[in-house]
Formats: sequence, structure tokens, C-alpha cells
Amino acid sequence: MRLNVKTILLILTGALAIAAPAGAAPQGEPLNTDIAIYGGTPSGIAAALAAARLGSSVVLVDRNAHIGGLMANGLGATDIKKRGAVGGIFLEFVRSVRAYYAKEYGEDSQQAKDCNSGYYFEPHVAELLFERMLAEQKDRITVFRRCELESVQKRGNRLTAFTFRSLETGQRNTVRAQVFIDATYEGDLAAMAGVPYRVGREPRSLHGEPYAGVIYWGYQDKVYYDDESTGEGDDRIQAYNYRLCLTDRPDNRVPIEKPANYDPRDYRILRRQIWAGQVKSFHEVVHVVRMPNGKSDTNNHTIPLLSTDLPEENYPYPEASWEWREKFAERLREYTLGLLYFCQNDPTLPESFRAEARRWGLAADEYTDNGNFPRQIYVREARRIVGEYDFRAQDCLLDPRLDRTPVQRTSIGCGSYEMDSHATRKYEPGYPVLEGLLGVWQYSQPYQVPYGVNVPQKVEGLLVTGAISGTHMGFSTLRMEPCWMAMGQAGGTAAHLAIKSGVDVRRVDILRLQRQLLEDGAVLMFFEDVQFTDPHAKAIQFFATHGGSMFPTYFSKQNVPATRAEAAQYLDLARRLGLWSKRPQRVKGSFVDVPADHPAAPAINALAQRGLFQRELQEGEFRPLESITPNQLRRWFQEAGLDIQIPESVGRAWVRRGPLLGMLYTLTEKLEQK
Repeated sequence: MRLNVKTILLILTGALAIAAPAGAAPQGEPLNTDIAIYGGTPSGIAAALAAARLGSSVVLVDRNAHIGGLMANGLGATDIKKRGAVGGIFLEFVRSVRAYYAKEYGEDSQQAKDCNSGYYFEPHVAELLFERMLAEQKDRITVFRRCELESVQKRGNRLTAFTFRSLETGQRNTVRAQVFIDATYEGDLAAMAGVPYRVGREPRSLHGEPYAGVIYWGYQDKVYYDDESTGEGDDRIQAYNYRLCLTDRPDNRVPIEKPANYDPRDYRILRRQIWAGQVKSFHEVVHVVRMPNGKSDTNNHTIPLLSTDLPEENYPYPEASWEWREKFAERLREYTLGLLYFCQNDPTLPESFRAEARRWGLAADEYTDNGNFPRQIYVREARRIVGEYDFRAQDCLLDPRLDRTPVQRTSIGCGSYEMDSHATRKYEPGYPVLEGLLGVWQYSQPYQVPYGVNVPQKVEGLLVTGAISGTHMGFSTLRMEPCWMAMGQAGGTAAHLAIKSGVDVRRVDILRLQRQLLEDGAVLMFFEDVQFTDPHAKAIQFFATHGGSMFPTYFSKQNVPATRAEAAQYLDLARRLGLWSKRPQRVKGSFVDVPADHPAAPAINALAQRGLFQRELQEGEFRPLESITPNQLRRWFQEAGLDIQIPESVGRAWVRRGPLLGMLYTLTEKLEQK
């Protein structure tokens, strides 16, 4: 039986895990830094910024001359469904986009409108803004460009250094750090360090994931082809493409020239569909989303059986050498330009079709050092590490016990996009759809991402924020840039805290990490009724993340009065999280209105054992459904030995859920002292 997923365990020992070639000794003294990051992707940039802002020194190494990954290479239409799901450094970037267009062109300009509140942007603008963000931390962040990873050093299972080589000069440098972060799309540093990883798709039978393995699914009509969809696992990966920046402005348009190796037979399937009326226009060949200044984010389209994706030919990419990867990149470039040339010039196509296609060309002011063509392939999925937590399809689907996705107590960020996989095979005669292509937007919901997806097994001193741990289906939603940036921010923050605490990254205090992320604007749990600016947003997310079924929906109801039962549950949750403590004692009396099976009974009993509810015990009634008043809450705080002040803004009648959690959140200040 064919193995569905290639799991490669490169467990290396000794001081030097991967030896450099003979005569390849690093030149000059080693670089010493707190944190070394490989990958100038948005995730890597977020990691560098998060760590540097907290005081760590950072070395950021990237193989490309230009930083920014896909966001600076055509992916300008941000992939996010619920914008409130990702904040932090990603939201800073979004706001900087909005501010850029407003300043450059005016608040009421078309460009300011077309940037879609900062979520749509031109490639060069993304690069410019990332560069500005890094420049703000130039005293703590050192960036090396056009440098390729060459070898790593380990002491036992701990990564201690890596060596990189300049692609311009050939000079080698070794960087030593206390913590390393792999923020590449490919997971090259993790693989070289000996982290186990997978390439391919798990069978549906392994985890019971819907849509896992071999699947034939109609993206447009949502038809599921049951007989053909065996669910078997394999080594196939989803297709790559280029996210093109095209324009229909004649003054900025570069015509599409015939590629050197152009062969119209590569597009004959598309020709048949156009002839048959199944593809009616150029905009049904490629998916065009308008960007500012008459440009586009042009992506693969799901209507035709052939678009800008190039399935199958990328199979070797995850584990291939850069020599092979660059050859594939050139092949994909020629294929993509050939597709555009075909649509514009093939004499067998209707003239109206060709005329529409000819309206579009490459943007003359983008990628000026690369023939106006993107420099970066869209690597949707390559290696996926084996981490402390394996993110699966069930993690982004509704929990059957709740009306939201599963609660992750180690959440370090959120994602909001459907499980989305591009085709894994080219067109197969006799099959109406491309195998592996699916997008289940109607089922996927905003979800939390646990810290363990960033923490690799087998290797110490390393976090992975790009090729993170998940199944093919789970990764198909994690792989969106906003989520990757959230993982990067969490990784940089965790690395800093690990160094400050003198522990390995896998033993970072999760409560302290979560508090720091919240203080820095990250989102740990999405709620429809909680905005970034809400005064109690951090408190709600912090306690809801650890409260399990206490917050069973996407509505926090922060402005609803808290019942006495809820107040007891919140107060006891803070105790269980170690935010306060009091020795238990034997309790005399009970509550007739709090039976053993009451949801709040464990919390109420635990607090009663710690000296709370003296008046209620005398009365024999707890009145769990009544709204709690400020005076009652003040007495409970006093009985618990807590010096928590109740703000006058709370009023005198009752205490709402949000403000109550906000009061308890003040207890988290002690986490900074750990």
C-alpha cells in the first residue's frame, strides 16, 4: 500500500549536525545574537519585529534580495474572512497601508478607496512598508539579503548556530543565537536541523478529517464525487503559481511577449472549454481582484480545468535543491506568460475573447529588476513539521459540543479562512473536476491556533512559524499570510520570553506569552461582538481561551449583566490559572439552589472552601441566576483576599460580564514578574 505522507526523521547528533563542504569555512568572526530568523517572509518580519520591540537582538537572513514574501509579490488581496480575527503586527501593517494611500493620494482618492481599508495593496507598497517597519528597529535587527542557508550546528538536540553564504560574494557567515526561528515557506532550516516533517496528504481514515486524501469536488457547483473520492493518502502536494500584478492602464502596461519555449499545446484543454462555452471570458481563465492604481491581484481561477496553477510538476519542490527550485520557477514563469500570450493571441480563440485579454499586461512599475514579473513563487504548501500539536480539519470546524470551533487553551493567535486546497493533479480525461481542488468556505469558521504548531519535536531552541505543524487539510487554512504573521509575532515573542526566563521555547509560560501577545494587540480568540478597541477585549479573550464551555459561541455578551454563577466561575477560573490562591478549608453548610450537576457547582464549591460566600452559606441560598451587584462582588473580592478595585463606571445596579473580566485581568500583571 502506498504511503500517504512522507515522514522523514533526520535525527542528527553531535556538535556539527550538517557539515559544511570542504574548504567552506566561514569567513570572519561568528555573529552573536539573541534570536536568528531564517526567512524574510511576512511571518519572519513579524517575528523579528515582535522580538526586537521587547528588547532582543535579531539577525534576519533571507535568500531573496527583496523581503516580504508573497505579500510583496502579488498577493495583495488579503486572504481573511473575519477581519477581527487577526490583529497585532498584521493589523499594524494593514493600517499602514491605509495611511500610505491616504497620505500619497488623499483621503477621498480612488486609491484610498481601492485599498479596501488597508487590506488591498500593490506589491511595491507592501515591500516599502515592511522595510519601514524593520527600519524602526534597525538598532536591534540586522538583515542579510541574498544569503542561502548552508549548514547548521547542534549540541545534542539543541540548535546552536547556522552558516549562510552570500549568493552575491560567496562569503560565509555563522550566526550563533539562543533561539532560532524558521519562517520560510519551505521549512529548510527545520529540515536541516533534524526536525521530523511530512510532505503530502493524510488518508481520511487516519484522523477522520472530512475531505482528506484523494478527492474530486466541484469547486463551482459544490458537487462531491463520492465514487472517485477514495480518501487515500499520498505524497502529492497542491499546485503552486504566481500571484500576478497585472494592469489595464495603457500608460503603465507592459505587453505580454511570446515566451521562448511557448507551446500552444500546453493550453489545449482550455481551448476546448472556450470553444464549448464553458469558459466565456478572460476573467473566467484567471481570477482578477482590483488593487489600487489600476492594478490587480491575479490568481488561479476555478472555473476552467487549466489556469495559472501548474499541478504535479511541483512535487519535488519541498525537498529539492535551490538549483532545481529555480529551474521550476523559470518553467512556471514561462508557463504563466504563455497562458497570457495564448489568451491574447491564439488565432483559434474568438476575437472578442482575445481583445479582452489584451487589455491586460504586466505593471511597468512593479518588479523592475525582474522583467515586471513576481520574484516569488506562491508556495502554498511544502514541508509541514511534526510539532507538539498537529492542527487538523476538526480544529477549524464547529465543535459539536459548542457553537464555535474548539477552544485551544494554548492559543497564540487566530485564523479565519476556509480549508482551501488547490489541485494536486492535472486534468485527467474522463474526470469533470481537478483532483484535490476544494474550498469549504461554508463549513470553516474562525479558529484558535495552539502554540504547539510552532514547536517542533526532536529539536530544542527552534520555533517554526512558516512550515507549521498540521495535516494537509489543517494546513490548508493555516497557510494564509495573516495567520502566518500571527504565528510569526507569537514566535518572536515566545523566543524573547524563553531567553528572558532561561528556558527552552517549548517550556515558555503560556499565560505569560498570551498576556504579552494581548498587550501587543494580538487576537487569541475571535468574538463577533468584541472590537480591537474595546476596553475589555484583552480580558475577554484571555479568560475565554481558558474557560472552555463558559463562552460557547462567537458572542461574548460582554455588555450583559453577569449572573452570580458566572461571576463565581470567572473568579474560580482566575484561581485555577494561578492568578490568586487561598488555602482550602472545611465548609459548613450548602446551597439548596446549587445541585451537584449545576454547571457552576465546582466553582462555587471550590470558592466556598476558600472562605467565600459567608453570607450566602448562612442563608443557604446562592441565587445563581441573579445578576451580581458591585457590593456583592466587592465582598467576594475581600473574602478572597484580593485587592481589586471596582471602577465607578461599573455603576451601582449590577456588573456586566466584560468589566468583571477586566477587573480579574488586572491579576495577570503578576505574570510579568515571573
